[in-house]
Amino acid sequence: NRETLGNFVAIDVETTGLSVVSNEIVDIAAIRFKNFAPVEKFEALCYPKHGIQPEASRINGITSEMVEGKPHFRQIAKSLQSFIGSDNLVGQKIVNILIRLPCRRLY
Repeated sequence: NRETLGNFVAIDVETTGLSVVSNEIVDIAAIRFKNFAPVEKFEALCYPKHGIQPEASRINGITSEMVEGKPHFRQIAKSLQSFIGSDNLVGQKIVNILIRLPCRRLY
């Protein structure tokens, strides 16, 4: 229900392989919604420590050349955390994101 969800950030990630837990993030997109209308976007390609598996590249269309020279996820994690702020999170694979964000106190 709309009132219960409130403002939220919808997140989508792409990884170096088919496991959202053990593979690295290579692309992250987040959209902030207020009153169910998109109002702001965060997007970043990330350079992984290990290469992108061919299976993942075929699915997500992201190649090693596309992420060459991009920051590692840990370098953009604080910016993503600031973007999310205290809004609710919506999305698939968000556990993969949450375990990689700098620790913060949850209330």
